Amino acid sequence: MSVFGIVSEFNPFHNGHEYLIKRAKELGADTVVCAMSGNATQRGELSVVDKYERAEAAISGGADLILELPFPWSSASAESFALAGIHVLSSFCDTVIFGSESGDIELLKKVADYTLSDDFKENYNYFLESGEQSASVYISLIAREFGVQLASNELLGVEYIKAAKKLGLDLNFVTVKREGSAFRQKEITAGSFDSAMAIRNVLEKCVDIELVKGSVPERSYELLLKAKRNGEITEQNKFGEFAIMHYRLFEKNTEEDFAECEGGIFERIQNTARSCEMPSDFWYLLSTKRYTDAKLRRAVLFGMCGVHPEDVFAPSLPAYTLLLAANEQGRELLSSTKRKGERITVVTKPADAFELPDEAAKRQAQLSSKLDMIFGLCRGIPTSPGSYIKKKPYIT
Repeated sequence: MSVFGIVSEFNPFHNGHEYLIKRAKELGADTVVCAMSGNATQRGELSVVDKYERAEAAISGGADLILELPFPWSSASAESFALAGIHVLSSFCDTVIFGSESGDIELLKKVADYTLSDDFKENYNYFLESGEQSASVYISLIAREFGVQLASNELLGVEYIKAAKKLGLDLNFVTVKREGSAFRQKEITAGSFDSAMAIRNVLEKCVDIELVKGSVPERSYELLLKAKRNGEITEQNKFGEFAIMHYRLFEKNTEEDFAECEGGIFERIQNTARSCEMPSDFWYLLSTKRYTDAKLRRAVLFGMCGVHPEDVFAPSLPAYTLLLAANEQGRELLSSTKRKGERITVVTKPADAFELPDEAAKRQAQLSSKLDMIFGLCRGIPTSPGSYIKKKPYIT
């Protein structure tokens, strides 16, 4: 049996995601398993709807098993995000498939090997010491070596390939050329392959939700419509308001070190929170040319949840994953993997994680619970602090 794995966010699940799953099965996958971000995503934002609703949409869209890519790795920079995603998938799949702008897997494999080489590391460190931004140095060195400018999905794909090498895993990699709109296209188009960002913009701005009807599969649209009617869409502006409140009141222990908050970032966040008069201005005033918006958002979120560098950066990896959704085929895969011996523990309810004997698992559960409480506050209609602790997976 061939099992394909996808590292995903499905924020929300749209036609492009359904197309990728369909291509996986056309290329020989008997089963498709996804490691999907929970209630916070890689750019340091809260997901537009909760993880269980997105997982249900993915099962309806052709996936067979949805496991959580846990927090804080779900909100980490590309290297840690990819390592965690591949680690979760590695117990279940033999092939990892992802979308890319070029569709050229051989090129991406060569780039992965190059960025692991001593030559690349030497040049990378040299330019960093000269004061250049890490992201721009990384991209420019690849462009100089291969004559191409890799886009976001391709860079993430390179990290997946590197993650397998670092973890000593023998995985196959397949890439599918992206269709339709650009990765960060912000407006809905007349086509059916709109970006997740464009769809989120419609959902978050409270405009007519029917605008996204052609951009997402039917079941995904039904779930989004239900979430909209029930006040379950995340209001990102609330996250900014709570961040201001937190950082205005929080007094940091001088010895406490939060992930992504190096180089005076924590002080910048706190100063911005204390000087900002309008909550809507917080993110604008926080931005700086020195750091990407995604890094700053991650820093804000990690500081609020108390995430330390050792919680998220290598060699740290998830101690367990949460079962979010499965169909019959996914359940069979889960059962057969348990019999063989999985690399990662799978729990069915968040509360179960607190009972695991591993201290790393308990720490992961604590951080995940903190995130879920923030997420619950930022929905259109807030939920109680314990609303996620006893949640059960979506099973068909």
